[in-house]
Amino acid sequence: MHPVRYVPRSAMLLILLFGMIEAAPAQDRELVPDASIPIPALQFDKSGALVIRASSTSSQHDFDYLVGTWKLRNSKWLHG
Repeated sequence: MHPVRYVPRSAMLLILLFGMIEAAPAQDRELVPDASIPIPALQFDKSGALVIRASSTSSQHDFDYLVGTWKLRNSKWLHG
Protein backbone atom coordinates (compact mmCIF):
# COMPACT_ATOMS: atom_id res chain seq x y z
CA MET A 1 0.00 0.00 0.00
CA HIS A 2 1.35 3.41 -0.97
CA PRO A 3 1.54 6.20 1.61
CA VAL A 4 -0.83 9.15 1.14
CA ARG A 5 0.99 12.23 -0.12
CA TYR A 6 0.15 15.74 1.09
CA VAL A 7 -1.38 17.93 -1.65
CA PRO A 8 -1.45 21.69 -1.00
CA ARG A 9 -4.90 23.30 -0.91
CA SER A 10 -4.11 25.58 -3.83
CA ALA A 11 -3.18 22.61 -6.01
CA MET A 12 -6.32 20.74 -4.96
CA LEU A 13 -8.44 23.81 -5.76
CA LEU A 14 -6.89 24.05 -9.24
CA ILE A 15 -7.48 20.35 -9.86
CA LEU A 16 -11.14 20.69 -8.86
CA LEU A 17 -11.58 23.85 -10.92
CA PHE A 18 -10.15 22.33 -14.09
CA GLY A 19 -12.20 19.19 -13.51
CA MET A 20 -15.39 21.23 -13.32
CA ILE A 21 -14.49 23.13 -16.48
CA GLU A 22 -13.91 19.91 -18.40
CA ALA A 23 -17.11 18.34 -17.06
CA ALA A 24 -19.28 21.37 -17.89
CA PRO A 25 -21.32 21.17 -21.10
CA ALA A 26 -20.06 23.16 -24.04
CA GLN A 27 -21.42 26.70 -24.00
CA ASP A 28 -20.44 27.56 -27.56
CA ARG A 29 -22.96 25.28 -29.26
CA GLU A 30 -25.45 27.04 -31.49
CA LEU A 31 -28.98 27.26 -30.11
CA VAL A 32 -31.62 25.89 -32.45
CA PRO A 33 -35.21 27.14 -32.04
CA ASP A 34 -38.01 24.58 -31.75
CA ALA A 35 -40.09 25.11 -34.90
CA SER A 36 -43.01 23.09 -33.50
CA ILE A 37 -43.86 25.86 -30.98
CA PRO A 38 -45.55 28.83 -32.66
CA ILE A 39 -43.96 32.03 -31.37
CA PRO A 40 -45.58 35.25 -32.57
CA ALA A 41 -43.39 38.04 -33.86
CA LEU A 42 -42.79 40.97 -31.52
CA GLN A 43 -44.44 44.24 -32.41
CA PHE A 44 -43.45 47.71 -31.22
CA ASP A 45 -45.33 51.00 -31.40
CA LYS A 46 -43.91 54.29 -32.71
CA SER A 47 -42.33 55.16 -29.36
CA GLY A 48 -40.55 51.81 -29.22
CA ALA A 49 -42.75 50.24 -26.51
CA LEU A 50 -43.69 46.60 -26.85
CA VAL A 51 -47.28 46.06 -28.01
CA ILE A 52 -48.96 43.37 -25.91
CA ARG A 53 -52.14 41.76 -27.23
CA ALA A 54 -54.33 39.15 -25.60
CA SER A 55 -54.24 35.65 -27.05
CA SER A 56 -57.18 34.22 -28.95
CA THR A 57 -58.07 31.96 -25.99
CA SER A 58 -58.14 34.70 -23.33
CA SER A 59 -61.28 36.42 -22.06
CA GLN A 60 -62.28 39.31 -19.81
CA HIS A 61 -62.80 36.85 -16.96
CA ASP A 62 -59.24 35.50 -16.91
CA PHE A 63 -57.50 35.75 -13.55
CA ASP A 64 -54.89 38.51 -13.39
CA TYR A 65 -52.56 37.98 -10.45
CA LEU A 66 -51.00 41.42 -10.87
CA VAL A 67 -54.30 43.20 -10.13
CA GLY A 68 -55.24 43.42 -6.45
CA THR A 69 -53.59 42.41 -3.21
CA TRP A 70 -53.08 38.73 -2.47
CA LYS A 71 -51.89 36.77 0.55
CA LEU A 72 -50.20 33.46 -0.14
CA ARG A 73 -49.72 30.59 2.25
CA ASN A 74 -47.42 27.76 1.27
CA SER A 75 -47.50 24.50 3.14
CA LYS A 76 -46.10 21.03 2.72
CA TRP A 77 -48.54 18.21 2.16
CA LEU A 78 -47.48 15.46 4.57
CA HIS A 79 -49.88 12.70 3.52
CA GLY A 80 -49.65 11.11 0.17
